[in-house]
This record gives sequence, structure tokens and C-alpha cells, in this order.
Amino acid sequence: MADDIFGQTPDVHNAGSSSIDPAAEFRDSARDLVAQASGTSADFFALRSVGSVRSTSSVSSDHWEGLEENDSSVLAEESQCVSLAARRSPMPVRFIGLPHELPFTPSILLNYYFDHVCTIVCTFDGPKNPFRTVMSARWPHSAIAFTAAQSLSAACLAKQTVELKPIAVLARKEASRALGTEIKAAAGLTPDRLNELLLGLLLLGVSSSWHDPNDMGIRYYSVAVAVTRMSSMKKAKEQSNSNNNAFFQQALTYWWMLLTLVSDPSKHFLELPPHLGTVDRIGPLILDNSVILLHPWAGISTEAQVLLGRVARHAQALRIVRQKETSDPLDDSLHDFVSEATGREVEEQAINLQTHFRHEIADPEDPEVDLNGFVAINDAYRDAILILIYRTFPGILRSRHGAATRTGVEGVTSDQHSRATTAQPEKGRKQDLFNLALHVLETLSRFDRSSRILGLTPHLLIIAAGELRPLPDSRSAEADASVPLEEPCCQFRSAPANIADLRIFALDFAEKLMHFFHFMPLNRMRDTMIETWRRMDQGEDAFWLDIMNEKGWEAFMG
Repeated sequence: MADDIFGQTPDVHNAGSSSIDPAAEFRDSARDLVAQASGTSADFFALRSVGSVRSTSSVSSDHWEGLEENDSSVLAEESQCVSLAARRSPMPVRFIGLPHELPFTPSILLNYYFDHVCTIVCTFDGPKNPFRTVMSARWPHSAIAFTAAQSLSAACLAKQTVELKPIAVLARKEASRALGTEIKAAAGLTPDRLNELLLGLLLLGVSSSWHDPNDMGIRYYSVAVAVTRMSSMKKAKEQSNSNNNAFFQQALTYWWMLLTLVSDPSKHFLELPPHLGTVDRIGPLILDNSVILLHPWAGISTEAQVLLGRVARHAQALRIVRQKETSDPLDDSLHDFVSEATGREVEEQAINLQTHFRHEIADPEDPEVDLNGFVAINDAYRDAILILIYRTFPGILRSRHGAATRTGVEGVTSDQHSRATTAQPEKGRKQDLFNLALHVLETLSRFDRSSRILGLTPHLLIIAAGELRPLPDSRSAEADASVPLEEPCCQFRSAPANIADLRIFALDFAEKLMHFFHFMPLNRMRDTMIETWRRMDQGEDAFWLDIMNEKGWEAFMG
């Protein structure tokens, strides 16, 4: 990977704060831990392992395992776990003090977590869903698992039951308090406890916006990075569980990618996941039998998510630079040249992004999941990366069109992503962006309202929808018919794609996401799309990323 992105020493003291004030115990402990991590950051980049985790045969998942302390704690059936949750008050965990007049007890919140929440925070469900198996094994013994499950459930239910909002706030504070207790003792925790702490940080961090749309969980992310580094440094000389390492590496990569898309670098400093500074590439976990293990958040697209995060990081930085008027055009030209060189590098990597196939993916044992969906999403990531590259560095695509007038379209994209070009660079650039966006929308049209893979789509939707601009030639709205699709089911193949129809589809899909993830602030994504189109219709070369930041509509989209 390029040094200009990963060769930096993080300054964790500049991490942004969230609008929700967690329990003081978590806040103070987190600050101490992050400060401790920053003091030895030079050593952290040389370390990769997350920690040594003992594998057990009792967990239902064969691979995302090892967070539990004993085999007997695993509950074989979900119903058994829920029944246990309803009747046991495990020690030393204390129940959240709920007002007696409300019919929401800890057991009800736990039931709701296993019935509903753990099925939507994972792209697949069943015996290999770690947010089901690990949490069911740990909640009777772990304050973090016990309170985190209640926090997520209360946040979901509070969107439907107003009376539950104070309970959601209280549940989150209790979960933060439990995290703070473990963070204080992080230096002496066992590998199992460190992984348990990381799991709690992941769950509470990505659910921050469920409580407050302005809170993107950056505080939790910074602590998760620090804990990962601490665990790596402690266990550098020990043999670690590579599957658990891969789980947390991919989770942090996915989290980082989403944050780079929506966080303003002038307000929030995002550290890199530690492993991204020590490897040339990171991809999905390949098992001994040469099949890919699905990640509950990343699917099979970790490599693509790294590339998208890199482009988003540059897009956000250049957005700020271009907003500032400079008196030295030479500095600007040099900065643009260096950045564009990086853009070309990422473009080449995106074009050559490895294509995976259904038979290469390990069965997640969820009959409702179509593995072809993960393959299609991975392909859509390629187009989304290219869209963001060409919007951030328009000179790359203009130069491609200049070369195309002499040599044809060779080298513009891979075979699957070759697009018709034109001798008019600006018109051709917009046409190419439109065609890439159309391919992403075609992919999204395959997923119905109940698909768990929908969790991987909000950021892809807004990147594609942001290119639905009126084109000068009505015929240019028709996509290149030579673009191959794996399945001829996409609704846009039947007739030339119309901008208005595509916008309606994008809005309908956003509504689908808002229904499925009713607890997420996805209305901000929809509003950003609408405002971007309004300005495009007025003749502006509007960019959704600029509008989102201008309006303060940043929202965690995943």
C-alpha cells in the first residue's frame, strides 16, 4: 500500500467526540487507554495479531469462535438461550434498573436481541452468526455482553415506542460503564476478555447513531483501535487464533471504511486499523479447504472496502483543500498531482479487483441467504470505487478519454467494466459515471425487502444515486448494452434507463432500507440524494459528499 496513506503516525489525542456523553467510567478509561496507545504507536505498526484465542468445539460456528471461556456455557438452540435469558439473573452482572411502570424488563430486551437484533447486525443468520452464538454463550457471565444486548434492543425499540427512549439511554450508559471497567484493566486481560471487550466496542460503536444520528461512534472506534494494538503487542510472541484475528481485522476495516465516507477530517481524526499499515493487501479469510469464510459485516468484500476507504479519505481531504483559497497555485498543483497519482494507483487496483464466485464461499448455513448476492455486491463495490475516484480526480477520466480517441477504450476498464466513450471529454466523463452508477443500481435491484445483505448497500446506493444527473443527449441515458450481467433479471434491462425512473428506484430503495433498518438515520441519506438531484437539475455539478457535509447530514450508513 502507498506510504502517503498508511505511513503516518496516528495522533489519537485529536479523535473527535460524539454528541452522546457515555458513562464517565468509560470516557475516562477510554481516554487513558488511547493516550497509552499513542505513546507506543511506532511499535504497533509492526504487529498484526489481535490476540491468542483458544478454539473450542462447542461453538456452533466452526470458525468465528473462541470468545467464550468454557464449553458448557454454549446454548445449542436459540430458544433455549432465550428461555434462559427470561428466567436467570446471572451474577456478577446487575440488571438495569427499569421503571416498574414500563413493560420492558431485561429479559424482554434480551429476548428481542436474539429474536431480532442479532439477525440484522449480521449479513447472515443461524449457527454461524457470531452475534448470536458468541453473545448467547457470554451474556450469563459477561457484563459487556449482557448490557450491550440490552442497549441495542432498547435502541431499536425506542424508534417504535417513545416511552422506551429513556430506557435506551440508560441501557447504553450501563453498557458503556461495563466497557469502562474492562478498559481500565485492559493491560491485564486474558485474550478471551480482550476479544470480548473488542466485540462490545464493535456493537456499541456501530449502534451509536441508533441513539443519536449525529453520533457516528468515532470515540468507540478509536478505543477499538487502541485495544487491538494493545492486544497485538501483548501477543506478538504468542501463537494467536488467526480466524479471530481475521474477524476483528475485517470488522475494523469495514467500520473504518464507513467512517471515512461520512466523517469530516477537519473535525475528526480517524486512525487506520493497525493491520492496514503492515500488509500489502487484506482480503476475505480463506480456509484450509480454499473456500472463503463470510464475514458478518464485510461479506467477501474486505479488499474492495479498503480501496473505497482510501478513495473516500482522499475525497474528504481534497474537499477541504478546495474549499480553502490559496495564494500559491504551485502548491495546489503539486498537491493535486500527488493525489491524482494515488487515485490512479487505486483505480488500477479496483480494475484488477479479484472476482469471486459462489462456489468459492463457505456455506453460512442460512437458507435465506443467496451467496450470489455477495458476489454481486463485491462487483458493485468495484463500480462504486471507480465512481468515487472519477468524481474526486476528474482528470483521470478526462485523460482516459483523450487516450481513447487514439487507441479506443483499451485500458479504461476491465472487460466487465468497459464503457462506450466519446471524443468530448466532459460529456464522456458524465456518461461513464452514469453507466457505472447504472450498474450499481442494477445490482441493488436484485435484493428484496427482507434480504439481510441490505446492510451492505446504503453507501453503495448514495454513491450511485449521486450520479443520476440529466444528460445532454437523451440517448445517452441508455446504458451500453454490451455490459454483461450474471442474471438477466435487472429491471433496467427491459428499456433505455430513464433518469426519472432511476431516481424513483433509488428513492424506493432508500425507503426499503429505512423500513428494514428503521433505527438508523438513513433519512439523511435520502435527503442528501434529493438535494443533490435538485442542484443537478439547476445546472450545478453537484457532488453528494459536498452537500452532505454542507448540510450537516453526515450519517453512519451501515
